[in-house]
Amino acid sequence: MTRRWLSRSLSSFLLVLAVLLSGCSYYHVHPGALEPSRAQIAPEERAALWRRAIGVLLDQGYVPQVLNEAASFISAKRREDFENDPLARTLVLVYISPDGAVRVEVSGVGYFASEKQFISAIGERQRVILDLILNRSGGATRPH
Repeated sequence: MTRRWLSRSLSSFLLVLAVLLSGCSYYHVHPGALEPSRAQIAPEERAALWRRAIGVLLDQGYVPQVLNEAASFISAKRREDFENDPLARTLVLVYISPDGAVRVEVSGVGYFASEKQFISAIGERQRVILDLILNRSGGATRPH
């Protein structure tokens, strides 16, 4: 028990030390705080796009936690084993409205040198995921 506590304490200390020495900080954005990435599709494409979104999110390292096909809604959390990813503690919400409006929103915690870099990275992640869902990327599906 003491060894486990010591190991965790040492790990926490090293993480804090790395943060202090690197000049990076954790930044957080709540769902709804930033403008989501948006697109418009034909309403009859809604179901197929929702299914494709599941595969894209999995390919990008996000594990769906809520899948609601009737509402065309997905909530997916970033896999926790991506320790070297500065956006490892993020959540993606995908919603496709009945009229075909597609919305992708990323929120959560990121580890960056500045808030501006963090907000920029969130926006870029949203755009990449939306482009992949819409199949605009030319097939690139590796995690970012």
